[in-house]
Amino acid sequence: MNRGLAALATAGALFAVYGKLVHRWLRTWGATEEEMRGPPGTLRLRRARADAGLMAYTATVHAERVVDCPFSVAHEYASDYLRDAERGGDGAVLRAGPFWRVVAVGFGSRSDTVDQGRPNEEIVLRWNARTRLLPDFAGTLRFRIDAGSARLLLDGTYVPPGGVAGALFDRILGNRIADATARDLLERIGNELTERERTWRARHDEHGTA
Repeated sequence: MNRGLAALATAGALFAVYGKLVHRWLRTWGATEEEMRGPPGTLRLRRARADAGLMAYTATVHAERVVDCPFSVAHEYASDYLRDAERGGDGAVLRAGPFWRVVAVGFGSRSDTVDQGRPNEEIVLRWNARTRLLPDFAGTLRFRIDAGSARLLLDGTYVPPGGVAGALFDRILGNRIADATARDLLERIGNELTERERTWRARHDEHGTA
């Protein structure tokens, strides 16, 4: 376990203790006087509903970036980057500020399920954190035309580990870490697309003026 992950795990443990106290309050918050003073079963039912809501909690992330790369080749370049990540390359290292973690990356392509315009492909992306302290992720990377460039859109979901305490931790801090991770990953994918296109243009210009 690297230092960043150890620090994150420590923070998670502290928030878990805090989360249990907050959770105890949430289970009775908003209860009517009748529920508080009524038969024990009434309040137990309310608590069970609160527990079920937190246990079913699924978090989301979203990130966007416009890159200096034509839409027509953006999918190809991004696939190459993720293929390298599958082999343990730079894309397999997820970062959020001082924290980082090597994950197992997997991806595939399918028809874009959102864009109803021109036929287009999107990338289905997933990673396995390979630890119970961090969540696994499933998401989609989509591509849109933005003038002469490409807009990248990353959307995903994850279930915070740790049950109810984990869900509370995610609402307080965890989702911010996840957002930072998604933005960092999309930035590196965007940098790869930009650099690949810059290299291609330089070679094309060189051959064109030779």
